Amino acid sequence: MSMLVAKAKEIITAMRLERIYTKEQILELYLNTVPFGENTCGIETAAITYFNKKPAELSIPESAVLVGLLKANTGFNPRLNMQAAFMRRNTVIGQTVKYDYLDKETADSLKALPITIDYSKLDHIPGLAPYFREVLRHESGDILEEYNTQNVTDYNLYADELTIYTTLNASVQAKAEEVVVEQLAHL
Repeated sequence: MSMLVAKAKEIITAMRLERIYTKEQILELYLNTVPFGENTCGIETAAITYFNKKPAELSIPESAVLVGLLKANTGFNPRLNMQAAFMRRNTVIGQTVKYDYLDKETADSLKALPITIDYSKLDHIPGLAPYFREVLRHESGDILEEYNTQNVTDYNLYADELTIYTTLNASVQAKAEEVVVEQLAHL
């Protein structure tokens, strides 16, 4: 009986979402939060990690690789299991034919292409002021947690598109880091 109640709730939730958002908006929200393996979350991070490109720059086969990762992000990871990723990518391309997004000839030519990844692991260390950013991350999390408690909200530092303004002057910070590197070389 509990399965029936859960399914009914899912149907009601889906209907409410479809009243508020378009299918494109729902897909965008989903793709911005789903894991793609390799500790990546969201389509933009995945595109950069696997192909070193923005999502809008991806080719159809590259996009199909990322869509294929949604089924099993470790099993179809092109860095770890190229053959499985290749087969899954071709299944995804086959679905584009089934649903009339591509013609069969174009799909067949795309399926023949090899998968070429340009893997670049993203982490928080490269870039300006990694220590400042880490302190900022902790303090922002604390502030957001307090805000959520006081306002009965559920904002997420990573999933919601929040804007954080800081006192960091990027050009001054870059020059300071450059000087430190130069001075360390002399020492």
